Amino acid sequence: MLYLIIVPIEFLSTFILRPLTLTLRLLANMLAGHLILALFFTGTTYLLLGYQDGRAYTALFGLGAFAAGTAFVFFEVFISFLQAYIFTLLTAVYIGSAIEAEH
Repeated sequence: MLYLIIVPIEFLSTFILRPLTLTLRLLANMLAGHLILALFFTGTTYLLLGYQDGRAYTALFGLGAFAAGTAFVFFEVFISFLQAYIFTLLTAVYIGSAIEAEH
C-alpha cells in the first residue's frame, strides 16, 4: 500500500526535481556573476566619462572599478569551471543513485 505513495514521490524527486534544482542553481550562479561584471564595467564607463565632464577625481574611481571588474572576470572563469565540475559530479551521483538495484 505504501508503494502507491512512495513511487510517485521518488519519481518526482529523482527525475524531475533534482535536475531542475541543479539547473536553477547553475543558472543563478551564472547570472549573479554576469550581473557583477556588468555593474563594474558599467560603473567604469560612467566614471571615466565623468572625467571628461571636468570631474577628474572620478577617473581614479573608474580605474579602480576597471581593475575590480578585470579581477572578477578571472574569478568568474574559475567559478564557471567549478560549477561545471559540481554540476557534472552531482548529475553523475543522481543518475547513479537512480539506477541502483535498490530502486
